[in-house]
Amino acid sequence: MDMEVFRRQFDMEKPMPTQEFVTCAEKLCQEVQQNKNEEQKAELCREIYGNINKDDVEMAVFLYSMLVNLDYNPKYMEEFARYVIEEKRLNYKNKYFLFYQITQFVFLHPEFETEGVLTAKWELLKQAGAEIKQEIKMPLHRIPRQECNPNMVVVITEQFLGTQHGPTKTALDRCAIMKKVMGKEVLLINTAEFMPMNGRLPILGGKRGNYDETLCQKEYQTWQGVEIPYFQVENVMPEAEVEELLLHVIEQIKPMYVINIGGSSLFAGLADELVPVITVGTTQSGLATTLTTYQTVHGKLEEKWLHVLKNVGKTERHMIEGIFTFSLREQTETTTREKEGLPENQFLLAVVGGRLDEEVTEEFFHMLESVVSKEIGIVFIGKFQHFEEMTAKYPEIKPYAYYLGFCQDILSKLEICDLYVNPTRKGGGTSVVEAMSKGKPAVSVDFGDVAGIIGEEFCCKNYEEMAEIIKRYAQDRAFYEEKAQAAGKVAEVYLDTASEFKRIMEEYDRREKEEA
Repeated sequence: MDMEVFRRQFDMEKPMPTQEFVTCAEKLCQEVQQNKNEEQKAELCREIYGNINKDDVEMAVFLYSMLVNLDYNPKYMEEFARYVIEEKRLNYKNKYFLFYQITQFVFLHPEFETEGVLTAKWELLKQAGAEIKQEIKMPLHRIPRQECNPNMVVVITEQFLGTQHGPTKTALDRCAIMKKVMGKEVLLINTAEFMPMNGRLPILGGKRGNYDETLCQKEYQTWQGVEIPYFQVENVMPEAEVEELLLHVIEQIKPMYVINIGGSSLFAGLADELVPVITVGTTQSGLATTLTTYQTVHGKLEEKWLHVLKNVGKTERHMIEGIFTFSLREQTETTTREKEGLPENQFLLAVVGGRLDEEVTEEFFHMLESVVSKEIGIVFIGKFQHFEEMTAKYPEIKPYAYYLGFCQDILSKLEICDLYVNPTRKGGGTSVVEAMSKGKPAVSVDFGDVAGIIGEEFCCKNYEEMAEIIKRYAQDRAFYEEKAQAAGKVAEVYLDTASEFKRIMEEYDRREKEEA
């Protein structure tokens, strides 16, 4: 491993993450990860950690990002977040940018989900919110409940793409229910705050949120036969002046209810100063990190999350228990195994996701080595750019692995598979409900959103146990049929959005009446 360029940067009078340095750092990290040499990784981590000079802000941020990419040690992640919180030279834009980058690291690597990291992340968001609030000139006072319009609802989403995008569909579902079932007027605002680039700093493995600028021209969104007034912010957030303009809208229309889809919107936190806001998190495990008064929680909270709530000054009264429900896009086509180039007689496992390059790990492939055969195949559906590269490393799997790519009509593809298999990850909630709606059983390690939905009946302890369960599904027809029926019943519960969301909104309203 050539460390010359890497070390040279530290000898400069003012070390900076130049493009040459960043490129070198990326190559070093790739080399270490490919070699799987723990000694080599430890050496590089020591080199990085020993050269973090907190006086050099940009370099310190970059080196911390290197550390958490290389070594999923919560100590490094918590220290990274604490450094950002304490660094006065970083403004609210920098801090919000880094909050989302840290959130993405934690999302992809469950090793980081400790009480210390989760608390620090929440405190970082609170600090960004407090600092942007200082930049806003208008006074922020709670609008008296009796002055609010009981028929007006504002729905906030941090990102709005197409209906294949889970959070977008979640927002549209809730808007449609508020209009059709509850008889409310609704304004949907896309604040475009998800993984913003405003305030960006050089970091390793940085991500940006997708944004569809063509939607700025839209004044309505149509979903389930309902026209929903829509406004989209330009891709400039977070920006205090824009936040203030949006707050004036809340002040003028005085909605009785404000619903935040997702969790970490700074605007939702500011709007909460005017009207109590409820956050509908898009995860089925744990809590959304949010600045709002209320949020929904799926199932029983782990002890860790109760400690985090206490650490950040929230109580269980802020939590409204509820099932995170879904709606499915209408199936518009049917397909066959022959048409998709899949074998007719194999028992086919379906792995679905938009981030399969991060979620399908070598550990998952090691599990598949003991499962995949002439009798059992594996079908990847979604975005998996490294499919060829990954399967080339596993010659025993490669002949029985198939990649269908991104599909507009996911239901038709799941219909021709036999079993939904979930790699260890946080996401996947929508796709498992889609699979179960087709009577397909699922199997997941007991972690993340999918596990939170399917429950103990369909979960296992680890990948070793998962391999055995998959083989039983493939070989025991009676067992398979029993679980297929149970899967259909689970799907029914998670597809009843109208009843469940109406109940949640009624509870939200009841608590606010008590406070008034």
